[in-house]
Amino acid sequence: MGKRLNYAILYGAGVPRIADTLGVDRDEAAAILDRWYSAYPEVARLKARLAATVRRRGYLLTIAGRRHHFDQPNHMLLNRLISGSCADLFKLALIALHDAGVPMILFVHDEVVAEVDEHDADRVARLLEVELARGMVRTGVTIDGLVAEATTAQRWSDFKEPGWTPELVAAASRT
Repeated sequence: MGKRLNYAILYGAGVPRIADTLGVDRDEAAAILDRWYSAYPEVARLKARLAATVRRRGYLLTIAGRRHHFDQPNHMLLNRLISGSCADLFKLALIALHDAGVPMILFVHDEVVAEVDEHDADRVARLLEVELARGMVRTGVTIDGLVAEATTAQRWSDFKEPGWTPELVAAASRT
């Protein structure tokens, strides 16, 4: 429940969405939201700074300097900063992996699937971890604490929950 609450707030949820997400009434959701912001006042300060920036210049910048334009400040500011900056990090990592010759075949959200010979799998897995955790090194920005985890398997489906099959995904997408 805590994880759902954190993501909901960081991605712009207000009292109605918090109430629906947590299955509580709006008064309780408002109290939860107040306690959350009391515990994490830096988030409220960041949101206020982002709103002031958007009022002043009409856009915010991601960590790599990409612009997200807004007519006026709204609940999506922090979402765009986080999502846009994550995309920046991921794209730069993909460029580094491509330059290193990693044969990437699939990207799913924040996952990279590379197809390599079995004898090369551990080396490529370590390279994936290093490049995905390096952050913005190419731009001169360093970010402490980024972690990437790579594992190896014969098939991508081996990483999924027990019982998962591509047929189940295909069936679900048709409904």
